[in-house]
Amino acid sequence: MLALNRIIAMLALSALPAGAEGVSAPKAAELSARVHAAGVAAGDPLILATAARLRKDAGLNGLPLSADAILAQAETLAAGDAEVLALIDGRGGGARLGHRLPLRT
Repeated sequence: MLALNRIIAMLALSALPAGAEGVSAPKAAELSARVHAAGVAAGDPLILATAARLRKDAGLNGLPLSADAILAQAETLAAGDAEVLALIDGRGGGARLGHRLPLRT
């Protein structure tokens, strides 16, 4: 089962863009970069998936690190954890947890 702090972090981070309509692309890029850095530092694939979601939602495809590249990092970190991989791939649990996954379309 996912640790409660990881669920809280994912929910908190995924809620950020919902209330931020009209956020400029540079601000969204900065936010996604910070979330990505936090995910890398923590070694947490769910936080990385959130960074990818931020980039994908903002249409930030031209950045040096794409949403798909971040998802690949998340999947590597989640290797062997079926629950986390299911959240990343949208195969289960995403809607139940309130996430806007799947990221892979």
